[in-house]
Amino acid sequence: MVRLREEHLEMLLNWRTQDFVSKYMLTKVDNSMENQLKWFSSISSSDQYRYWVIEYKSVPIGVVNLAEIDLLNLKCNAGYYIGDENYKSLGAVILPYLYNYIFKNLGFRKVFGSVLSDNKSILQIHNIHGYRTIGYYEKHVKKGNEFLDIILIELMADVWLTKRKYSTCLAEWED
Repeated sequence: MVRLREEHLEMLLNWRTQDFVSKYMLTKVDNSMENQLKWFSSISSSDQYRYWVIEYKSVPIGVVNLAEIDLLNLKCNAGYYIGDENYKSLGAVILPYLYNYIFKNLGFRKVFGSVLSDNKSILQIHNIHGYRTIGYYEKHVKKGNEFLDIILIELMADVWLTKRKYSTCLAEWED
């Protein structure tokens, strides 16, 4: 995984504003390079965030990130998306690499997150990976003309590390 740099921002903005990506994002992204640069400056100057570009056969295809990094309590929020529509089918393949990095490399004990209730495929993938639902926010985010629930989830290291079939999913992570 290649650390996100300023040179990636235009590509990232294009990805984030595509319907097939933005419909599952919790936030609305303005199609503005100026705002993209402000956002990049804020995440780059904070220890709370880490972003990488996902490359497949040297082609950038998406983004993975850690947020709300808590080194005291060894937990973080994690997210990702595939921005290149030609590689959408690789979406489920990315997560085991991320979890192994979080739990094996960083030594964290928990990953937590939130998912739009209509994102059934990612909720199913998270279930397979061992996440548990810990709650939800009712009608929390407006998408189009509809308010959607947010499902709150968490994955514990001790649950993930028992899934031996994923133990070889290891990648290089640029610091």
